[in-house]
Amino acid sequence: MTADLSRKPALAVVGATGAVGSQIVELVKERQVLAGGLKLYSRPAANDGRVEAGELSLPVEVLDDWSALNRADAVFLAVAEAPAREILAAVRGPLLIDLSAATRKPGERPLVAPGLTPRQTLVARAASGERVFEVPHPAAQLIAGALKALAVPPGMVGATLLLGASFGGRARMDRLFEESANLLSGRAEADRVAQGYAFNAVSGPAEQELAAAIAAQAAGLGVQDHQLALRTALVPLLHGAALALHLAEAPDADQWPARLGVAPGFALAQSGAGLSALDAVGCQAALCSLDRQSGATTLWAVFDGARLAALSAVWIAENLLPAEPGPAPSG
Repeated sequence: MTADLSRKPALAVVGATGAVGSQIVELVKERQVLAGGLKLYSRPAANDGRVEAGELSLPVEVLDDWSALNRADAVFLAVAEAPAREILAAVRGPLLIDLSAATRKPGERPLVAPGLTPRQTLVARAASGERVFEVPHPAAQLIAGALKALAVPPGMVGATLLLGASFGGRARMDRLFEESANLLSGRAEADRVAQGYAFNAVSGPAEQELAAAIAAQAAGLGVQDHQLALRTALVPLLHGAALALHLAEAPDADQWPARLGVAPGFALAQSGAGLSALDAVGCQAALCSLDRQSGATTLWAVFDGARLAALSAVWIAENLLPAEPGPAPSG
């Protein structure tokens, strides 16, 4: 689909009340781009409501008819895989930016990420008639981006990923808050929520399935020559995440700080500065440090996954849709 260049494009966000969807709304308003019109929808069977974007309070409608999306030029799918799949099958007109791809291994469509996907490649795919673009998990984007920026030699790379509740959407955040409040108030016994999120770190089959998907996504983003051993755990944070990459000694490791300091999407902290996941909330880059010891280097990165996923999605729209109206058609 090609947007009408005589007007600013109309956008729709499905899942606008979720952790990522609300960030997309905020970015669209904050960056003052693509402002032809913005329709916000909650997932089917959810309640409508409002989304705050700066000083604005925007209404959200319940989406119960997929055909409503055909009136948009671009649709952000900030929903789980099942409803996203239904929309992809039913909606034929707009550009579709699918964030549900973050939780699965890559399929036939190449993933798209700023700093890793050349703009000309993205534009060429759209010009060829492609209308669905998939956004990877932010951790996959950071792993691939770091390994490329540092020019790490091919080989084994160990990684540990700690994810806060926002990666599970609004429902998981609500559950973490409720479990924490119940435990602190004495309304629940610790053994009754032993498998919950409050005051707990969880790394089970679901988390390792996600780790396998993230590793496959990172390979698809251009670091397939590295063997990534990734362990993922859920930790009791409402927002934020942390990633540790364990890198073997390399002849040019002394150049890694300089390379990371100029890499897009990364902000290198001063030596000795401590970084927590909460430091990165709201940041548009991962905050990083490098700890080099004998025989190895650890890259520690903290990041706001919802913010980074939203940035990737908005970047796709910015590059494929006109930000300003073109000339009116003649005749």
